[in-house]
Parts: sequence; structure tokens; C-alpha cells
Amino acid sequence: MLHHAAMHHDEEICGFIFYDNIKKAQLFILAQNIAANRARHFEIEHRILFEILRRERLDEVRVDAIFHSHPNGDIRPSKYDIMSAIQYAWPWLIIAGNEMAMWHMPQEMSIENINLPCRVPIIIKSS
Repeated sequence: MLHHAAMHHDEEICGFIFYDNIKKAQLFILAQNIAANRARHFEIEHRILFEILRRERLDEVRVDAIFHSHPNGDIRPSKYDIMSAIQYAWPWLIIAGNEMAMWHMPQEMSIENINLPCRVPIIIKSS
């Protein structure tokens, strides 16, 4: 993921980290970012999103996190990220430069309390 983000440093990459209940393996899948402004936002290609949701409902996969990158280098979730993440119960992994941070936006969080900390990130630095 870090390598792919570095190769596409001028736009946000995105995808899923999940556990495949059939293959019994931890996997990640890159998804096409279809946002109008890929340098500042991401929107997962709908076909992939619906397929992952379908397979999760059938208990074929368990989504561990959605990941995306921040070309601006900020490891913290943006207001747009928080608003989007509130819809899902999945943690978000944000990649910025050579760092990754896992964030969980509780479903009870709303745009009104957006300035409250989401969670302390887990920072993973790549050498």
C-alpha cells in the first residue's frame, strides 16, 4: 500500500483490507478512485464497494478497514473523511508519505462534534 501510494503521490488511492473467510487469509484490494477531484478526495468505485458489501453480508469476507492516502501528507482524517466514515463501522487506515494511521470513527460521532478526537492513531513508519 505504501509503495502504491508513493507511485500515485498526486492523487488519493483507496481500497479495502479484509479477511477472506473462504481462503482464510488477510488480503487487501485496491479500488479505483472515481472522485471528481482525486487529489483531495476519494470515492471507491461502486461496483467494488457493492461486491465487498455483498460478500460481507454473505459472511464470505470481514472488512477490517478501508484505506486511502493523503497526498497532502496529513495523517489525520479530514472533515470529509469523518463525514464519510460515520456511515460505516469500519476503521480507516490513512497513508501519508511513509506513515500509516488507523482511525475509528464511532457511529455516534456527528459533524457537530467533529473537533473531538476520533481515536489516538496507531502510527506505522516505513523505513
